[in-house]
Amino acid sequence: MASQDIIRMIRNKRGWIKIVEAFIAIILIASIMLTVYSKQPTRTKNEEIIKVEDSILNEISQSEALRQDVLDSNNLSISLFIQSKMPPNLNFTAKICAVDDVCGLDVYRKEVYARERIISSTLTEYSPKKLRLFAWER
Repeated sequence: MASQDIIRMIRNKRGWIKIVEAFIAIILIASIMLTVYSKQPTRTKNEEIIKVEDSILNEISQSEALRQDVLDSNNLSISLFIQSKMPPNLNFTAKICAVDDVCGLDVYRKEVYARERIISSTLTEYSPKKLRLFAWER
């Protein structure tokens, strides 16, 4: 009987060893997956803000009426259009200035993201202007 008890104890230890080995394997696989996942590039807020600004500026540059508003320096019309397209979590300022002017903000708040487009003409007029869009989080 004693030899059978020894054999059972050895078998029970083998079972516990298998459980511990499986647990260690799971931990190793999970840690490798977390490491790989954490190294993947994530989309940052500044990329999203720049994408929104580019989208708005592209719409303005492709619309004949909005292009004319830029050439006429109609800030109100441009600002209303931008406000309708800007997400609610962002503030913005738009400036229309000459192409060779340095077009900046008077006071910078937090992190400001700036994009610009040069609107050069319409079908009837050539007087290029630069539209600069500044955006920051509320």
